[in-house]
Amino acid sequence: AGSTSVLEAMACGRPVVVSHQGALATMADDQVVWSASVGDGDDLRRRIASALSDPSSSALMGERGRRYVTEVHGSQRWSQSFDDHLRSHGIRLTDTIAGR
Repeated sequence: AGSTSVLEAMACGRPVVVSHQGALATMADDQVVWSASVGDGDDLRRRIASALSDPSSSALMGERGRRYVTEVHGSQRWSQSFDDHLRSHGIRLTDTIAGR
C-alpha cells in the first residue's frame, strides 16, 4: 500500500504495519505505526502477529495514528498553511472573497 492508503487507514483509527521504506519510513514514528524491515518477511509477520495478539496496543496505536493524521495532515492544518502561503505573497483570502 502507498502512503495515501496508510494515511486513510490511520485516519479511520486503524493500526497499521508498514515496510520501513520511502515516504512510509518518514511519515510517522514508531509511536504511530509499526514498521517492518524492508524485504524481511519474518519481521513483517512478527509485527502483524503482535498487532493482532494485543488488541489494547492496537487500539492505542490506531488512536495515535488518527490523531497524527488529524494534526499533521488534517484540513485545518492544510488550510492554515495555504492561508499563510497566500499572506506571504500579500494576498488575504478574506479580502479576495469579499471582492476587496
